[in-house]
Amino acid sequence: MKKKKLNSVEIPIFDAVISNFPFIQQEDIPNDILTNHFKTEFLKTQEAFLKNGVFNINEQSDYYIYCLYNSLKFLKPNGHLAVITSNAWLGKNYGQQFKKFLLDN
Repeated sequence: MKKKKLNSVEIPIFDAVISNFPFIQQEDIPNDILTNHFKTEFLKTQEAFLKNGVFNINEQSDYYIYCLYNSLKFLKPNGHLAVITSNAWLGKNYGQQFKKFLLDN
C-alpha cells in the first residue's frame, strides 16, 4: 500500500461559524491529546480552564464541546458563533466550566 502525503491547508478566518457539531460521548475521545492541544492554545487566554492558576480542562466534556472551543480560532474579531448543542451539559460537571467559557467569550 502506498503512503499518502498529508497536505497542510491554511483555513481562513470567518465572520461567522454555524454548526451542528457531532454528539460523541467523552468515553470515545482521546482526552490526553485534546487536553494537551487546548492547554497550548488556552493556557493564557481562557480563565474558565484555570483553577488556582493551573490549566485544568474537564475531560468529561462531550466531543462537541471541544469542537466549539476550537472553532474560536476561525472567527474574526467580533465574529459570531452559532452552534446547536445538547442540553446535557446543563446537568454535568463539565457544564460549569463550559458555562464560564460561554460567558467569557
